[in-house]
Amino acid sequence: MTKPATPKLEISVSRGNKTLTLVETVDSTSTTLLTASIVSGCDDTGTPAGLYKAGKWIKDKTNPTHGSTPWSKNPWGNPYGPYFLPLNDAKTGKYTTYGIHGTRGPLAGNFEKPPLPQGLMSFFVGDDESKFLYCSHGCVRVSNQNIAKMFELTTKPKYAGSTISVTIK
Repeated sequence: MTKPATPKLEISVSRGNKTLTLVETVDSTSTTLLTASIVSGCDDTGTPAGLYKAGKWIKDKTNPTHGSTPWSKNPWGNPYGPYFLPLNDAKTGKYTTYGIHGTRGPLAGNFEKPPLPQGLMSFFVGDDESKFLYCSHGCVRVSNQNIAKMFELTTKPKYAGSTISVTIK
C-alpha cells in the first residue's frame, strides 16, 4: 500500500499587487486555496521581502503597546484580529516580529482596512493612529474573514506536521 503524498502549503505575498495567495501542492499538482487582498507595511515600516517559515497560530494575540486586550473581548481595540501567524526566519527558525494577521473590527465584513477614507478616519482618531489603519508597522494584514479562512484551511488534520513556507515579494 502506497503512503499518500504529504501536501505542502505555501503562502505567497505580493506587496506590489497587494495580494496573498495560499497554495497547496501535492506531488506536482498545485491548488489555490485562497486569494486575499492585503495591507502591508507603510513606506517607513515596509514588510521585508524574503523567505519565511510560518510559526504556530496564535489566537487572540495581545501586545502591551498595540492591543493589550484580546480581540475576542474588544474587536475594535485589538489590531491583530482573531488570529496571528508568526513569520520565522527560514534559516534560523527565530521569530522575526512580523506576522500575518487580521484587523480591528468584527469578523463579518471582508475588509483589511476601514471602509472609510483615511482623511475621514483621521478626523476621529488622529493622523498617526489613522495611518496604521491603512498600512501596518510591518506585518501583513488581511480581513478577519480571510484570516479565519486561512486558519481553518491550514489547521486541517491532513496538514498536521506540514510546514508553511511564506514568500514576500
